[in-house]
Amino acid sequence: MRAKINTIVTDLQKQLKPGNTIQVSGQIQSMNGAFLNLGIGAAVRPRCSSYLLMVVNYQTFGDPLVVILALPATLSVSSPCCL
Repeated sequence: MRAKINTIVTDLQKQLKPGNTIQVSGQIQSMNGAFLNLGIGAAVRPRCSSYLLMVVNYQTFGDPLVVILALPATLSVSSPCCL
């Protein structure tokens, strides 16, 4: 949504007379803030809850951290083999 609004604004700014500007205000600030917070929450919460669940299962704090940090390398190596 934000990209669409920015493209519309840039297209309209080309048509304006010199000295005139377009300023987007109102709900756009709260919408951008909400989407930013939603993205951060969606990235952090599942990882934290997975880590805490693994801490309970492994009964240590170190082993789950090693497993979680090793996952990206494991997935990057196994992905081309699966294709």
